[in-house]
Amino acid sequence: MSRGVLGLSALFMLLGFAACNSRSEAEYAPFAITIADTTSTSARILIHPADTTAAYYWNLFVSGKVQGMSDDSLRMVLAADLQDWLSSIVWGSNPDCTVADLLSRGTTDEVYPDLTANTAYTALVVKMNEEGQPDGKVARASFRTLPVQADSVVTLEPAKATLQDLRTQDGTFLIIANYKVPDLEIRICMDTQSPEGQFGIDDLDPAASYITDWTAYKSYNIIDAAFSGTRDGDTIVYAGWFITQNRIKYLFRFTVQC
Repeated sequence: MSRGVLGLSALFMLLGFAACNSRSEAEYAPFAITIADTTSTSARILIHPADTTAAYYWNLFVSGKVQGMSDDSLRMVLAADLQDWLSSIVWGSNPDCTVADLLSRGTTDEVYPDLTANTAYTALVVKMNEEGQPDGKVARASFRTLPVQADSVVTLEPAKATLQDLRTQDGTFLIIANYKVPDLEIRICMDTQSPEGQFGIDDLDPAASYITDWTAYKSYNIIDAAFSGTRDGDTIVYAGWFITQNRIKYLFRFTVQC
């Protein structure tokens, strides 16, 4: 059984309920977390609990998605993450799996694979009972995976992209750019909640923090990437790069009409 990084939609849903269950932030966090042997795609996580008999739950999260959150919010994030993991197992390979089966006790020493290169992550740990209820202060430790050095560079021809409004489905705008290169499709997701609140399609700002994710799909196994956007009237221009597992760096550029 392998845990996974918390999905973005679940995280934003939880933020709406973060004001409940207040607790002193000065409470002692009974865990020591050490990050070792970091590579571009993995890291070794060591967790040493002060109470070796206590059950606890831990996982990694992209730092930007949990940065600045209170312990109340983080406890809710961890509890929901545990339930998501449990559901995926119960509905998948083991219908008899319980919360207790997924909790840790004693020292954890685990290599966490499949991370994104040159990305900041935060390990979160909290005591958890067998009903999936967290208790106590959340321990945390942050690190960054290593960048990847490409062996060669390929520049893709500029492309035009399509813009889909998915707000009625999952609260995002979806930009899709297709290239002539076989099986290459780039998607960029934008959350519909800007720092100023709800906005419409004419208000999309490619440089804003609510650009939440992008992915190159299909046969390209991405291990490192970056992109940015600029807007001129109704036209947004995106440019960036990604490095595949075979260490080829692809440069891309595309435009989208709002």
